[in-house]
Amino acid sequence: MFHGTEGIHQLAIGAAVIVGFFCLVAVAFFILWIYVVVAVMRSEFTVPTNKIVWLLLVLFVPPLGVTLYYFIGRDQQVDKTN
Repeated sequence: MFHGTEGIHQLAIGAAVIVGFFCLVAVAFFILWIYVVVAVMRSEFTVPTNKIVWLLLVLFVPPLGVTLYYFIGRDQQVDKTN
């Protein structure tokens, strides 16, 4: 399979690429999470308590909260175009 230290170096490079990829994904998700927290804070909702519910969901269960807010929460905001 691998001979000598060349194989170890190839494995180390592969591991570094994987770790780097996951770090980029984590940073991207963190930026998205901050964006959603700010969006919830700045928005008005049709039901006033929804802001608290969305904020708690996004803060304490980030992956689920961000995903649900994207698909459901934005539709619950007050329309300010009128």
